[in-house]
Amino acid sequence: MHANLKPLLICLTLLSSGLACGCDAEKIEPSQSTANSSDANTSQEAWPESGMSAKGKWKSMPAEEIKFKDSIASNVDAPDAIQDLVFTNKDGGKIKMKDYLGQKHVLLVFTQGFSGKLCPFCTTQTSRLVANYQKFQDRDCEVIVVYPGPKDHLQKFVEAALETEKEQVDDVPFPIVLDTGFQATDFFDIHSMHAHPSTYLIDKQGNAKFAYVGIDSTADRPSVKALLDRLDNLQ
Repeated sequence: MHANLKPLLICLTLLSSGLACGCDAEKIEPSQSTANSSDANTSQEAWPESGMSAKGKWKSMPAEEIKFKDSIASNVDAPDAIQDLVFTNKDGGKIKMKDYLGQKHVLLVFTQGFSGKLCPFCTTQTSRLVANYQKFQDRDCEVIVVYPGPKDHLQKFVEAALETEKEQVDDVPFPIVLDTGFQATDFFDIHSMHAHPSTYLIDKQGNAKFAYVGIDSTADRPSVKALLDRLDNLQ
């Protein structure tokens, strides 16, 4: 090689290496899809200390500051044959939707499920349903809260819900059931990491009169007032 060309080639080589390193440094920055990929349940869409919405971190806030929606309309069409759904309670018993046909309206509430942290919005929502359960009973409505996935963290979820408004809540008077195989989650097409928080109000004839799927796992869900207003319109 001509001696005069060596310095030029050395400069070009160094410049090329520097550009390549710059690109690599940008590429290896951790992302949700690659970080800790050995644990798919907790790292695919990892939750921060207080939880996470689909668009960013949850703000840490007391339960009393969490505001659900008082004015809300259905945003999805519920599928047919809801009465065929079967859930499992923590003791392994079966909870069948068809057993309520002709007997009671049913408020079916899907929580996020456990994905590394308990969702504080789900525990607050459940706690408020517990605190207002008698109002649903007065309107001839049973409340069923669905916790998607295995039962490993169900007791922690119940304890967290009871702690949320402990001055009002001593026990959970309605079924908190498991959707262990995600059959109901898939039936309603609400599968995300586990499930989008979703709410369905089903009348005594098995017809969905209200169906709402939250855009993420924050406060995008109906308030107790909104649900009681819906029930009053069924009377």
